[in-house]
Amino acid sequence: MLSLTRDDFRIKAENFDLTNGANILRIIAGAFMFPHAAGNFAAIGTPTLHAWTVGFLATAGMSPGTFWV
Repeated sequence: MLSLTRDDFRIKAENFDLTNGANILRIIAGAFMFPHAAGNFAAIGTPTLHAWTVGFLATAGMSPGTFWV
């Protein structure tokens, strides 16, 4: 069983070591996710709900779908 402690969430120098392959992979994954996250914040002033996403979440049992989007 995995147990997390406060130390697991502290900023450590080894987490920024670019000679560690896992850290490089983390940076690359973040770079790929950034455009998707930026798109969510691009239209902050105009609320837009995608009908397909709302319908999918509603059929998946997460109702109301507009709340979860």
